[in-house]
Amino acid sequence: MAPSIDSTIVNRTPSVPPIKLTENNYHQWKDAILIALAGINARRIVTQEEPAPRADATQQYREYTTRCEQAASLLHRSCGYTPASLIAGNFNPVRIWQILDEHYGTGRPYRSRLQLLTKFQRLKMTGDIRTAGAFIAKMREYQAELAHSEDALTDRRLLAHLLTELPERYATTVTVITHLPLAEQTLDRAALELQAFEDQTSMREDAIGGASTAGTRRHATALTATSRPRGGGGRGGRGGYRGRNSSRRNGSANYGKRTVGRAGPEDECRYCHHKGHWARECRKRQADRNNGNHSGSGGAGISGNTATAVVSTSHVEEVDEYFAGVMPTPAEASNL
Repeated sequence: MAPSIDSTIVNRTPSVPPIKLTENNYHQWKDAILIALAGINARRIVTQEEPAPRADATQQYREYTTRCEQAASLLHRSCGYTPASLIAGNFNPVRIWQILDEHYGTGRPYRSRLQLLTKFQRLKMTGDIRTAGAFIAKMREYQAELAHSEDALTDRRLLAHLLTELPERYATTVTVITHLPLAEQTLDRAALELQAFEDQTSMREDAIGGASTAGTRRHATALTATSRPRGGGGRGGRGGYRGRNSSRRNGSANYGKRTVGRAGPEDECRYCHHKGHWARECRKRQADRNNGNHSGSGGAGISGNTATAVVSTSHVEEVDEYFAGVMPTPAEASNL
């Protein structure tokens, strides 16, 4: 007497199909439904690996019939609207399996394959696809749908599409992948390299608080500007060297109350110490210089040492004249 099948296995029918069959997911549905059929001990029935028992074997035939009905029920409930219309009224699990395989499996119509190929070629990292891993998973779905057909997608083609359609931020990683030895240029290796890049990018963003690089640089620049000493002698700062006409170029407001164009009534001459003019406008200083030049006119009667002293004195006076126009008085300095 042949051993009977455990009734607990026969009665273990899944209440919800693992995945709904549509026009574009046959191979995914097939893998999932075979696992579900194995759970009720009916997989070998639909694949015709287990023949039907003789009708006179009452117990075995009854259990076989029960498993066939459970398999047919599961197949019907796992089909979408269009596939369900193809098997309506059919409760033979073997025949149901054949109909679905002929329509969606290796016999997939050319138009349907062409639509899948078009979707694959237009696939990019946009919308819901934000990571390289999600991009590769989506390509794998198209590969599974076109498997065992004339338009089957190879891993090499998937890799070429991946490296071509990645955003610009992956340019360095793409270069690394394309310079690997040919034997190592695989889709799995590319997935590892891209995942490592994304992990590093995520860690870098977490380190700076998730802000963009440009925003971080602007923030750092602003902090540097506000913390810079006001009298540090930098270009344009107070207390620093700004050149003879820098106050005029940058605006007199940057240099206290002074203006370079004309002296104020409270400005004091560094030469005669009278108010109302500067040393470069001082008439007494100009007169003294003219008298000095007149006495040394033509260089006659002036020794070499004396001429050197005159030139040196003249140079010092020019330097004094320059600083007299740009340096504040002690009273002005106290007001800065």
